Amino acid sequence: GSGCLAALRTFAPGQGIIEDPACGSGNGSVAIEMRRRGLVPAELESWWAEQGAEIGRVSRIYLNVPADGSVARVGGAALLTIEGVLSL
Repeated sequence: GSGCLAALRTFAPGQGIIEDPACGSGNGSVAIEMRRRGLVPAELESWWAEQGAEIGRVSRIYLNVPADGSVARVGGAALLTIEGVLSL
């Protein structure tokens, strides 16, 4: 009912991320694989994925992968949740 073609979850506890509410690189990789496996209709070039519902931070990620699966474009709106400075 969400209008999304896929729902993803991303876990990276080794990097200090228990669960990522919106992972662009993960969604892009999955989008290319979905295209490669024929899980996306050939006439559909763009679709939405959803992530983060299980942790109360629902995200909708825009995905664009041409029929040849050559590249994934990932987008969406963002909300700043943390800010900091890294000093080396």
